[in-house]
Amino acid sequence: MASRTSKLALFKQPNFRRFFAGYATSLFGTGMAPVAVSFAVLEDGRSASELGFVLTAVIATTIAGLLVGGVLADRFGRRRLMLGSDVLRCVAQGAFAALVIVGHAPLWSLIGVIAVSGLGSGLFSPALTALTREIVSEEEVHDANALIGLARNIGSVGGPAVAGALVAVTNAGVVVAIDAVTYAVSVVSLAMLELDHGGDGRVGSMLDDLREGWDAWRSRAWIWITDIKFALSNAIVLSPWFVLGPAIAKRHLGGATPWGLVLTAQGAGAIVAGLALVGRRSSRPLVLATVLQAAWALPLIGLALLLPAWAIAVGAFAAGIGSATFTATWTTTLQRNVPQAVLARVSSYDSLTAFALGPIGLALAGPIAASVGDATLLWIGAGWQLLSTLVMLALPQIRRFRDAPRPGLETG
Repeated sequence: MASRTSKLALFKQPNFRRFFAGYATSLFGTGMAPVAVSFAVLEDGRSASELGFVLTAVIATTIAGLLVGGVLADRFGRRRLMLGSDVLRCVAQGAFAALVIVGHAPLWSLIGVIAVSGLGSGLFSPALTALTREIVSEEEVHDANALIGLARNIGSVGGPAVAGALVAVTNAGVVVAIDAVTYAVSVVSLAMLELDHGGDGRVGSMLDDLREGWDAWRSRAWIWITDIKFALSNAIVLSPWFVLGPAIAKRHLGGATPWGLVLTAQGAGAIVAGLALVGRRSSRPLVLATVLQAAWALPLIGLALLLPAWAIAVGAFAAGIGSATFTATWTTTLQRNVPQAVLARVSSYDSLTAFALGPIGLALAGPIAASVGDATLLWIGAGWQLLSTLVMLALPQIRRFRDAPRPGLETG
């Protein structure tokens, strides 16, 4: 590791301080939203299948917004698109909250407004990667990503807990409304940023923009190799974890409480990693990220062996460290090694590829486990994670990669 800096130095910069305050607030609201939305749908007498329709609408529109978001961010400016995205999500979540509070809203109306919110998330994501590079220097971008990841993980741990408590004493619609307010806070913080420029003012077609982003993505083998590996891991490793984990916990571990302990441990590992990453950066980021991601084999093995919840939690803690390290390291590597002019579009292809197989894996994990057995599917996932790590490390594009941005990276 290298490049040690003060862990609080970035907060002395007005742009980062303003952005972080607003984005961290919205991330906490994002952490609250799944619990609130789920209970909002179920408490109105609807079935789990109907809840599935609502959640699928979010995932589908988020994925649909990724490529468009990358083009619009590079064309018209990252902050401008993020402002529009947060306004869109604020209005959509506010409308969802109103429908829930009034009660007995048609299912199609809930699906419609939550789909708009998902679209806003898809548009926002590629712009975020590029905007971070605009508001901090090249040397500070890794610390910025570590702090953003830390805020995201705190929200993912604390948000659901707060949402559950609020739903119990108020109404799920009220909690969704709070989420809408957090997006409004983010809008204010983004509006306060002082930036020198917006988009690049290009006049070509959006198809040309997509093609240029595609060429930039596919010409960097280290990106698409990692994306394909991550996509397969999403389907083979993470999908069985999310689908089979709760079911196994219910049958063998004692129910929701021990499973909550496992997930909390995973979040705690991510928070510890976020704290440790600030002020430290590896010269071989792809090797570091690849090796630590192998830790995801541990909790899957624990589930397959039906180990006690505390033992699975230890594995989940290690997996949380691996995930947080990968996210911060990978984002930094993109920002430091991809031209700023195409960064949002490359980020959109990166996200689209990496998460494309996730919904398929979630849909198939249950039926496949019913056919081959839970333990077999979990062992396959653990084996894949370990084997794919070795394969990645054997590839020269990954093993020999050094974090050394080329001159002229700012303009591409």
